[in-house]
Amino acid sequence: MSGVITHHTHGPVVELRLDRRPANALNRAVCAQWTAALRDAVTGGADAIVLSGASGVFSSGADLKELARADRGVFAEFCRALGELSSEIARCPVPIAAALTGHCLGGASGVALLCDARFMATGHYRFRINYVAMGLVPPLYVSRAVERLVGPGPAARLLVGALPLDPEEARALGIVERTAAPGEVVGAAVDWCGQQLALPRSAMLEARRRQREELVACVTPEKLEIDETTDRWFSAEVQARLAKLVIVHGGA
Repeated sequence: MSGVITHHTHGPVVELRLDRRPANALNRAVCAQWTAALRDAVTGGADAIVLSGASGVFSSGADLKELARADRGVFAEFCRALGELSSEIARCPVPIAAALTGHCLGGASGVALLCDARFMATGHYRFRINYVAMGLVPPLYVSRAVERLVGPGPAARLLVGALPLDPEEARALGIVERTAAPGEVVGAAVDWCGQQLALPRSAMLEARRRQREELVACVTPEKLEIDETTDRWFSAEVQARLAKLVIVHGGA
């Protein structure tokens, strides 16, 4: 796979854009590239980071067509790569925002929720934590991130009910900071980063670090539950659901 993460500079803010058309689906290689790009941006001196997707979609989540053919080892490798990306985001030492340029579904919801802030394009797009709809249990870091944003009651509806949110619903609940026109959503995320960087730096970074300690604790290797997720993925219930989705949608 050629590189699918492109690097864009907005002054002190680095944008890392996923461009894997048509759906920006996640697989092991995509997660590894995004992780490496994030590490490089931090070590390269980025003061803040924006994660975005190509115009029209942030990410549809896991590449279901590819994972439908995977054996246990390949699926576990994907889970490990997604876990490493999630850990890198949670531990990011500088402000990090997600520009949701379109749909944000499944595993991609966790990527977005681990950022400090989210900005979503207006339109027919949806934000959906659809693990349970697939027969899977949301990772602990996803559950904690949602609860921190919206409280336990609304979180249950999003996590257990796999409730899809349109952009305004996501904003009203507090999942996203605000919505913006599709061509302006990256700019909104960059502007937010600029607001953080205008604060006294050492105090901002330390306050941010303390506020995120719970999220960091949720992405330790033992908390990612890779073996448990792999067992569930290969259960009859999930495999039957997966087969129907791949036939209907032809992929992720």
